[in-house]
Amino acid sequence: MKTLILLTFFALYSSISIAQQKGKTDSIYIHGRVVEKLSQRPIEDASIMAINTQGDIVSSTKTVDYYKLYGIDGGGDVLIEFSLAVPNFGNYTLLVQKDKFLDLSYPITVPEKQYRKRTTLYEVGDLSLERVIELSEATVKASKVMMLVKGDTIIYNADAFQLSNGSLLDKLIEQLPGVSLKNGGQILVNGEFVSSLLIDGKDFFNGDAAVALRNLPAYAVNKVKVYRRGAEDSYLTMKDTTDRRQDPLVMDVRLRKDYHSRWLGNISLGGGTHSRYNLRGFAMHSSDILRFTTYGRLNNVGDTRRPTEGDTWSIEDFSTSPTIDKEGGADIYWQSLRSKAYITASLKGGQQIETIGSGTMSHHYLTDGTSYDGLEKTIGDNRSHSFEYNGRFVLPLRKVFIEFKSLLEYQKTEQNTTSQSALLKTLPSAITIPIDSVRSPIYAPYLISDSQSKDAGMTKNLTTALGGLVKFVSPLTGNTITLDTDASFYDGKASNHYRGDRFTWNVSDRMIKENRASLPSQTYSLGTKIDYEISLKAFRWKLSYGYSYLYTKQDRDIPFDIINSYSYNARHNRHNLQSDLEWIKDSHILLLRLPLSFEKRTANDTRATQIQKHYTLFTPSFTWLSPFGLYAYYNLSVDPQKMSQLFDITDTYNMQQIYKGNPHLKPSQQHTFELNYSSKAKKSAQAWHANTRYSIGHNEVVYTSLLNTATGVYTLTPKNVSGNYLVSLDAGYSRSLDTQNHWMLSSEVGAWIQRQSYFTTTSLTNMERGSSNSENFKANLRLTWRLPQLQINLKTGVQTLSATNNRANHYGGTDWVNGILLNYNLPYDFQINSDFTLFLRSGYSLAGIRHCSSLWNASISKSFGKHLGFRLEAYDLLHQLNSIERIATASYWQEKNKLTLPKYFMLNATWIF
Repeated sequence: MKTLILLTFFALYSSISIAQQKGKTDSIYIHGRVVEKLSQRPIEDASIMAINTQGDIVSSTKTVDYYKLYGIDGGGDVLIEFSLAVPNFGNYTLLVQKDKFLDLSYPITVPEKQYRKRTTLYEVGDLSLERVIELSEATVKASKVMMLVKGDTIIYNADAFQLSNGSLLDKLIEQLPGVSLKNGGQILVNGEFVSSLLIDGKDFFNGDAAVALRNLPAYAVNKVKVYRRGAEDSYLTMKDTTDRRQDPLVMDVRLRKDYHSRWLGNISLGGGTHSRYNLRGFAMHSSDILRFTTYGRLNNVGDTRRPTEGDTWSIEDFSTSPTIDKEGGADIYWQSLRSKAYITASLKGGQQIETIGSGTMSHHYLTDGTSYDGLEKTIGDNRSHSFEYNGRFVLPLRKVFIEFKSLLEYQKTEQNTTSQSALLKTLPSAITIPIDSVRSPIYAPYLISDSQSKDAGMTKNLTTALGGLVKFVSPLTGNTITLDTDASFYDGKASNHYRGDRFTWNVSDRMIKENRASLPSQTYSLGTKIDYEISLKAFRWKLSYGYSYLYTKQDRDIPFDIINSYSYNARHNRHNLQSDLEWIKDSHILLLRLPLSFEKRTANDTRATQIQKHYTLFTPSFTWLSPFGLYAYYNLSVDPQKMSQLFDITDTYNMQQIYKGNPHLKPSQQHTFELNYSSKAKKSAQAWHANTRYSIGHNEVVYTSLLNTATGVYTLTPKNVSGNYLVSLDAGYSRSLDTQNHWMLSSEVGAWIQRQSYFTTTSLTNMERGSSNSENFKANLRLTWRLPQLQINLKTGVQTLSATNNRANHYGGTDWVNGILLNYNLPYDFQINSDFTLFLRSGYSLAGIRHCSSLWNASISKSFGKHLGFRLEAYDLLHQLNSIERIATASYWQEKNKLTLPKYFMLNATWIF
């Protein structure tokens, strides 16, 4: 009787398995069991994925106890098996995974025929998994699969990357193959920017990646998925999967199941030498319908990164200005399980107090062949307070999508600086003049002017915005219609107290000036748009009409200075028609956008007569997406000049910089061509990309500079020029060098060639156009060696910057960086981290620059169970860190040295819950 039940059930089980696979009628089914290696007992809920020779996941399933699933009494027996569909015969790799077991990669070859018949069922027998073994307080693990590729989706396994204790999400993201993390929380995957960072598929702090990167603990992450996500209303149009390639890229951080429906959080307290402190806290609770997150930080080290976990390539990124940083926030996400409507709201607020200190040296080149040197020094502080609220309500119905958005933002900034700026005749290479001594009589032959100033300013800005969108399916035509509207209000108040002292050897050119100015401003905007979309089999056509209105008002009130006081207002009316044509053929996508806008702009300034302009702007773009990873793009952009630049006025508010308007300015145009290629493969965790870009401008706005050699005062006037261009190339490649993922190689290379025009002279009769060609090249190489208890990163990189102008003036420099980063897990939950970087520089002229300097950060940490840990950090042990940045423009070469934090030690205690 039991045999009959088993036969009956197996027939039922086979038919259900086939239905669950949703495969084609000619699929081949792989059948087997997953068992524990020692006991040979079958394992339930193990994950099995079939991966083809290109590294793509073609199918996945889990082992199931079918007796338990269908309520059959097995008399103590179990039937834990799996059935997996693959599309064709050939070579596959079965990847088997289960918590607390080592991953298994099992290669198979599915034959075309068995027993002279086409293969429909292929038995693999028992696949044995080995448990993780605990030895002497250290866990011995086999290498895990880093990356899986399924179509356009990349899945990174967080367990495959070794991180130091207490690491945050940004440290995990930096190690992912093909992924790079830029300043400000920008994430690139294969050279493409990630538009939003999600947590478990849901928005997090309105898509602000920086909040998650700097606060979410890495230990809570199970996997990271990168894929293309269409607009939330795209379900109304039933978009085909091939159309997803033009959707924005998102990164979805999936948390471990242990942290669902419970609190996840940590509190860290740190104190160090020189009165340094660092406190932070993070807490999150999530369920199927509600997620609540809060965070806060308070420190005076001015950096959210741990000093022993830097992944930067330039010394500017390592250095940190002395800053007191206070920030906190909360985010709530609620979703209805019944209607799938959701509400999300986030609050952020903070204060930053930055100590400013910098020294600058520059070489200025004039179009008449002469040149001058500049020295500058600035000290002071910058205080900022900010508050931001973002809210969204989304209601996705079967044929209607509704969304409401709201924003409230407040920012207050106070700045107090003392500056000194000296302009000198070109100095002989043997002479170095300290800026504090430029007024000494021994330097009289070289000094043109020296200006010292104190500047105290405050700004308060308040922004509010509301928006709504409704998209629905027309009951008459079945096509979609979208109605979108938004409105915003901005109110700003600014005040400035300026005192300047200009010194020249000619007494008649000396000046002392003091101004107190108030600058209130307001902006109102209103926009509305309607889209009508028609979808055919291979074509999609969208016709849009939009109207926007913008009103801006700005005043400047300076007591006893009527000439530079003014009241300004501008109105901008715009009607926009746009036609989007999309054609899909054999997985190729062609998209043509044809926007046509009609604009009327009116501006009033109490210092001049009213100006009114009418524009008709046509800005087409073309996009081609191929199924081979190629992407081609062309765009014409047209930017009308700012209305405030068209007034024929002269502004002398700044003692060292006079501004003149130009009523003859024309709209600027820019043509952009771009070609991109990217791909990835699970085999050897490979990822590569290449991008080339060319842009050329017509009627681009630049500023002419007329230098008064007696006073050192510049007079700036906007002017149109044509012919400036930029050519760039970026490429990157990463891969594992062995099958066990012990060795990982990543590289990137970039090159830029730019032509810039400038008009800098000492005479209006000799306003000759000058040009400068600048070249920038960088190349970085990283080699990572991973073992269960040890990880070593070796990196080397070079960056060159050079420029040559039409007067044959050449300037340039080279920066080399070489480093080694070590993470070592010791017994008894100790961990050692060391980061040593050597910087080599050439081509610098600024006094006090170290042409060879080292940066060494180190830490040792100890964990006590799963909840408590201590960490001792040392920052800049060799006390050689300084921040240097180099800038090349059309008319000058500049080197800037900024104030950085000195060496310090810090002890941190972290509690995890």
